[in-house]
Amino acid sequence: DPKLAWAIRHREHFPVNIQTASYDMIVRIPGIGTRTARKIVKARKFNQLTLEHLKKMGAAVNRAKYFIATTGKNEHLSHLTRDNFRQYVLAQTQTKYKDQRSGQLALF
Repeated sequence: DPKLAWAIRHREHFPVNIQTASYDMIVRIPGIGTRTARKIVKARKFNQLTLEHLKKMGAAVNRAKYFIATTGKNEHLSHLTRDNFRQYVLAQTQTKYKDQRSGQLALF
């Protein structure tokens, strides 16, 4: 996932506060697309958003939860440190695509 790779390389931009972030920054969060980002910008005018709200809007919360700050405490961010962030996020993130790589073939 290109957005996930970018987010891991640019850790200084995260976590993004969903209530105050610009549309452009919300779109950079892994698991949130353009349609969901528009919904977030509209909905945050009326209510404080939580992970449950994002899930109902169509965000892939299993990927986004490591990169956002919502109202209340985000328990997914509390135990992550700068050293273990990359390994933990990659291990916990699920993808719908199968790994296409296979072992090297023998010539003889």
